[in-house]
Amino acid sequence: MDTMKMKRRRGIYLALLTAALLIFTQAAWCGPASAASVQVDVAASEMTIDEEATINVTYAGENLGRVSGTLDYDTEVLSYLGGGSSEGDTGHIQLKEASSDGSSVSFQLRFRVLKAGSSAVKVTTQEAFDMDEASITPPEDLQPLNPENLR
Repeated sequence: MDTMKMKRRRGIYLALLTAALLIFTQAAWCGPASAASVQVDVAASEMTIDEEATINVTYAGENLGRVSGTLDYDTEVLSYLGGGSSEGDTGHIQLKEASSDGSSVSFQLRFRVLKAGSSAVKVTTQEAFDMDEASITPPEDLQPLNPENLR
């Protein structure tokens, strides 16, 4: 009878050990839940007609991996020179970049100012991911930035 009890206990211990290993392995694969979030900020330099101006778009967040967004602008007021993930002057610029430090992604978008007035630029974020490639809820579309008094 002792051998039977020992075999039974050994089977129970083996089952508990297997369950513990499965739980530990699952936790190691999943890792801690990502609490990453992302925010976007847009700022414009002073803008003067026939001169170059910069619009900075910065995504920031803890454990930020990469972002994909767009910036829309009025081609009658601004002419895109570069700094985003697109070429051409279509009024729509791709913003796609991976973070090098896990905390921010920045774009310095260069424009030539074509005429006086104001021009709304709108940033929309399609997707954002943390450093582990888990999806982050993108920030709300940014209200249009109106660089006023283009001189």
